[in-house]
Amino acid sequence: MSNHIDGTDKCKLHRFEKNNYFYGKLMTVRDFETEQSYFDEKLRLVNRLLQGSGLVCGFEDLKMELKGNKITIDFIDGGVALDCCGREIVVPTNTLGKDIISNSGSTVSALPDGSFLYLKYKPCYEGYVAAASNPSSCEERCCPGRVVEGFEVVVSNEAPESMGIRCRAESPEDPSVLPDASEWLKNLEEEHKPCSLCGENQRGKVFLASVDSDLIIKPEDTEKYRIFFTKKELYQLLKCHILDSENPHKVTAVQTGALVSLEGVSNPGGNVDLVEDGSIVITPDDTNNLITIGETHSAKKDNPHTVTALQTGALVSIGGVSNPGGDIGLIAGANISITPNPAAHTIELTSTGGGAAPATTVESIGTSLIVGTSDKYSREDHVHNLGKEIVDFGNLSGTLQKQLNLLFMYLRERALKCTVSNFKAIMRQLDSSIAFKISQVAKEAVDNRIYEKEADFISFMKDLLEFMREFADEIQGRVTDISFERFMKSLEELKVAIDSGDAIQVAVQQDEVCFYATELEMRG
Repeated sequence: MSNHIDGTDKCKLHRFEKNNYFYGKLMTVRDFETEQSYFDEKLRLVNRLLQGSGLVCGFEDLKMELKGNKITIDFIDGGVALDCCGREIVVPTNTLGKDIISNSGSTVSALPDGSFLYLKYKPCYEGYVAAASNPSSCEERCCPGRVVEGFEVVVSNEAPESMGIRCRAESPEDPSVLPDASEWLKNLEEEHKPCSLCGENQRGKVFLASVDSDLIIKPEDTEKYRIFFTKKELYQLLKCHILDSENPHKVTAVQTGALVSLEGVSNPGGNVDLVEDGSIVITPDDTNNLITIGETHSAKKDNPHTVTALQTGALVSIGGVSNPGGDIGLIAGANISITPNPAAHTIELTSTGGGAAPATTVESIGTSLIVGTSDKYSREDHVHNLGKEIVDFGNLSGTLQKQLNLLFMYLRERALKCTVSNFKAIMRQLDSSIAFKISQVAKEAVDNRIYEKEADFISFMKDLLEFMREFADEIQGRVTDISFERFMKSLEELKVAIDSGDAIQVAVQQDEVCFYATELEMRG
């Protein structure tokens, strides 16, 4: 303990020693006080600026109880702390029954939840002796002969001003934006360049513990503000941390942008197993540290994906005649001969006519088509360049083809522009970010003239259909059931149109989707 009185305290110890001279000058109480104060303030200056304030050691075993109408605390293991003025607060081991007081100095009988305990430096004067009251007086008064540096335990509902250790992730206002280490250290250095002050207003308290109304220490809140470090411990911590190569910060693959899965396949905490399944061939090469992954799928010709003729646009019937699952049998008759030509992939059908010459004249009168009066077949070179019940597009005139192409392109363009305007209105009505996204991508498609080519238009509509399905998931439950069902049915019909590969059908069906989208009604 230090035998001195702090120079800022009102009550001062005055002690007069007779016949004490220094270089011929009478030594007074003031001289001894000045000497003591000089060394005390030097020590406190070092403590304040180099050591900081807080708990130094101990204070782990604390017990509180209600005795009568006041709450007391037992310091089983004691401890040492420094306040913001650099003064030592020393609590001996087994300091028992210490009163807990309020900021006003009175004892307390209850603690509300969220209370905070603080240690406060408090010197006590004792050893009163008769001494001269001042250097120029011969009158003796009873004055204290020494100072015992004690402490108080104060309860408050205010949390400590210091937030303890501030990790780099907690420093910025936006936690998702971490400064680099150099910037972080620079900020810490700037904060500590000004000298900390210690005046009457800074004679603060040292945080001890956070407690609840049941007089129980709250470990998490307490550890949040406590700092226990000596230079040796700090050195050991830094050295161990630098040498720790076992990912001490628990950095994840997501944080570093590393690969965590392959096509949705992952195995956290271990390797990803590669398994051959008949179509995949895996060949490890231990010598070159390689894994070769091959496949046999592309060599298969037995339709492993069960593709249908409808999906590929293949011929499934002729004149309504079909034979699913097998070949169509063509049988020669008395007057019909069938000659297959596998090399040219053709089948030649000829008429024998029973040896009679084929009909050679075709007459047309008015709007009726008359084929002579012969009961024989027409000549073999007699060809109508028009299919049954359909006109081939390639047989139309160039002008008509151009007009139809413009019409088809207009329908595709109109479908996209309808999507832009309608879903923009739906975005405002339903406050939907996905509806805005649909309008935005459709606008980009119009700007890029996706509608000019059928293949590009259908490819884009496949992607747009997925956005509209996400929009349906977002609004389900927010709109009426009947309006939602109609909208979903229009999406299903759009999917069928896309699978058919008919761009005109897709454009028309997209108009249906836009119509039923505008008919969506919010629930009452």
